[in-house]
Amino acid sequence: MPRTYVINNKYIGLEINSNMISNKSNPSYEVVSRSKDPEVSKNDLFVMMEPLSLNDKDDKYEFKYEGIISSVGQTIQLPTSIKDQIENENRKARNEPPLSPEYSRKIELEIIKALPGHNYFDDYAYSLLTVRNYNKPIIHFQQKHRIIDHNDFESITNGWVYIARTAFGKIVNALPRPNRLEFTLYVMNRFKTNDLRGLPYTELLEFLFDYIEKHLHSQGKLLVASDNIIQNELSNTGIPHQEVGFIDEELNKSNLLYIQAGYFRTLFETDQKYNLLNTLNSGIRNSPQETRFDKLFKKRLWPLHLN
Repeated sequence: MPRTYVINNKYIGLEINSNMISNKSNPSYEVVSRSKDPEVSKNDLFVMMEPLSLNDKDDKYEFKYEGIISSVGQTIQLPTSIKDQIENENRKARNEPPLSPEYSRKIELEIIKALPGHNYFDDYAYSLLTVRNYNKPIIHFQQKHRIIDHNDFESITNGWVYIARTAFGKIVNALPRPNRLEFTLYVMNRFKTNDLRGLPYTELLEFLFDYIEKHLHSQGKLLVASDNIIQNELSNTGIPHQEVGFIDEELNKSNLLYIQAGYFRTLFETDQKYNLLNTLNSGIRNSPQETRFDKLFKKRLWPLHLN
């Protein structure tokens, strides 16, 4: 069975266009590593992700293409670099073995098709078995290519998203850190367990919305009201209300009031318009892939980061 990969075009810099697909022209890139054995093989499958921005600090990506490794070139040992020569001298003085040589090989790709629609990485982060860091999910793919579970490949190429887990992960990780900790204890007490695996996400979503209603809505209303008062009081002073904020002493981090109030305004407006929980439950019931995802992630911990 062929292995499956994600190729990050940010790190290989290929210019992909529709002509490459229709004419079957095969782009290629070089891989340099200290392993003599190639990391990929002919006929392995891949999806290619591309950055949405040229800004190196912007970590927003989209899965764009599906393809196959059409060939892996001959492995060539590279001359020892000056940097490695210096390091090897230092290792020799410490009675340590030298660095392994560096090897180069060319990987040739065949782009089979462009993936339909927009397939933003952020929308898939909670649906991929490969992802375990929910504070910065893209960290798993900050390299030329990364092997992924074949189920992840199937999810990406078919546009399948784990609705319940994605909704839970995005909402719970948007909570302030103290509230994430408090909610975790709240659920552990409710389910009488400290093992956060196997709990159904539909039930977790109900408890999450219940927690938000009881613990955060009142705080949100206070923030929105405070922001309205400050805007009114400062409107004739020339002082921009956008600069008013507060300090989180635990994290030594400042938060602007109008931004925090904006989050709650959006939440209140969206909840009134759509009734979020009912909308989510309807989407979950109507998705034939939820049962598949339930089985795949049954032994996985919550997609929760506490940093």
